[in-house]
Amino acid sequence: MAVGPAREVLMSRMSVVLFTGAVLAAVGCVEPDDELALGEDEGELKHAYDDPGVFDRSTVLVQVVGGGKRNTCTGTIIGPRHVLTAAHCSIAPGAETYDVTFYVGASPAMATTQRASRAYVPWGVDPVAHASAGLNQDQGLRDTADKFADLMVLYLPAGIPAGYQVARLPATYLGNGDSAYGYMVGNGDHDGVAPTTPGARVLRYLSSKPYSSNNADGHMLVDSSDVDGGDSGGPFYTFDADWRLVVHGALSGVRFEWAAHAKYASTQFHLKRIVAAIGNVELRGYDLPGNDYAADWAGSPTECAARCAQDARCKAYTHVPYYAGQLDGFGACWLKSATGTAMGNGGMVSGVIAPTGWCPTSGGFCRI
Repeated sequence: MAVGPAREVLMSRMSVVLFTGAVLAAVGCVEPDDELALGEDEGELKHAYDDPGVFDRSTVLVQVVGGGKRNTCTGTIIGPRHVLTAAHCSIAPGAETYDVTFYVGASPAMATTQRASRAYVPWGVDPVAHASAGLNQDQGLRDTADKFADLMVLYLPAGIPAGYQVARLPATYLGNGDSAYGYMVGNGDHDGVAPTTPGARVLRYLSSKPYSSNNADGHMLVDSSDVDGGDSGGPFYTFDADWRLVVHGALSGVRFEWAAHAKYASTQFHLKRIVAAIGNVELRGYDLPGNDYAADWAGSPTECAARCAQDARCKAYTHVPYYAGQLDGFGACWLKSATGTAMGNGGMVSGVIAPTGWCPTSGGFCRI
């Protein structure tokens, strides 16, 4: 398992992104809302990315089989037992399997393959409708609030193997400044190589940055549109201050908004439902005294829940909206190694991370 290059190498890679902006190509009379599903654009770029370096420890290969067909996508480790990918990778909801393969370096290690036992998709998202002929990238992939929600969370009964790392979920949106540069990662059909060719599913990456100034519709766009079939569900990564990977989206496809941009379901926008898929059971108006092993500031109970859900040691949490000496807009997040006994406290929000095996279902999916 690659442990990643030294910090100096990472810094040199980060400097590469400071290239001059690409000139916008004329796209004719294209309406901003016209969209394409991944793989439908004849002009998709096919050139290879560079060696992925550190990305193999948090990125996986997802193979979906059903209805006599197979889809190959990319995924991101987001919990001790959970992987994030795209909902449109589904082929035959309710009658399909999901195999997750971990990477060793740039290549998938087939011996590490695990079969997911549950797949979580947002309420309202209809992969069957999306797979039907003639639908654009939004149709079938919007939730009951009419927000773009092309995401799916897979549950692995055996958990992620030792040596792999959970990519952190963000509490805030990146924005679109130069400081927001990150990495598009995928294992797609690059260079015209057939996906069945040995070694074809190597990880690749490309640096880019968000294009839109907000993610209020549930998605984010990035400047580059250089994606291929198989990259679907793949992450847009940045590094945090501790050089941990942070995943900001799951790749959906290509959208035309004056030029072509890769489109991702935003993990920050959908943070609450992603954490629910990992197993968060919220206890609003309760404290869970004791069993604390860590504390930090958190802007919301959902942010606190995400920290707990992504830490294998954490079994429960309490978010205190006011704490002596706090910064404005922040509360205290207490992470707990055991649940303890709940006590009523109207000013607090607690929660238990408990993947129970039960979930509300609709259309062949667990729903979040």
